[in-house]
Amino acid sequence: MQIWQCRQHCLRPLQGPTALLDALFGKEKSAPLAAFVGAGGKSTLIDALGVQAARRGWHALISTTTHIWRPDGGVVTVQDSPAKLAAVCRTHAVVTAGQPDGNGKLAMLPALSWKRMRGQVDIILLEADGAKGRPIKAPRTHEPVLPPQVTHVCAVVGLHALGQTLEQAGFGMQALGRVLAKTPQETVEAMDIVRLCASKAGGRKHVPAHARYCVCLHQADTPRRLAQAARIADALEERGICCLITAGREENGHAGID
Repeated sequence: MQIWQCRQHCLRPLQGPTALLDALFGKEKSAPLAAFVGAGGKSTLIDALGVQAARRGWHALISTTTHIWRPDGGVVTVQDSPAKLAAVCRTHAVVTAGQPDGNGKLAMLPALSWKRMRGQVDIILLEADGAKGRPIKAPRTHEPVLPPQVTHVCAVVGLHALGQTLEQAGFGMQALGRVLAKTPQETVEAMDIVRLCASKAGGRKHVPAHARYCVCLHQADTPRRLAQAARIADALEERGICCLITAGREENGHAGID
């Protein structure tokens, strides 16, 4: 995975085997409980963070407050007892917890207590939003589903939404139209992504005051998209919002590190 950060109008690559983990959470163990919202790369980022956490020697728990795709590799458990789940996490580098929903995804374990799980593992990574594979979204009335104990919220946007119409790229169309003041036939532009990520009806919805909020612009896999992402990141930085830019996937999957 390629990672960049834009600071003071300067785009710089972040390198190293745990670069994404370092940028989002630092190098010290603080038992973060991170929720990923938005569209266009949440699962990719969560998977990459699980791999990087394992490289550092951390034990990572991946789960969801809604639904998440069942991973191809690694350990999957339906265990919702905090003590038993913590024991599974101590045995394996990366564990995904969820109950099969019959459609190839894993659903939230309703009895699982995030309050009790926090501190039992080194890092918890939650997918807290759904977008049906679209690159951009605004949360609907019941979204996102953030536990009160969340310490970090990362709003994800897929850059291939740029240049498409809202109807082509968007999910949660009514909410998206309200936040951006656009019709479904209008085109998604760079400042639309800035507006969406800065809005408390968009990426910042339900983010508690104590949680750190950041944005990840994913799919910067062409020079043009990277340049557009740099402009978006500049505008978000002016609004006091930390922004990372990413492209591609992490090389190693869970199966090789558990």
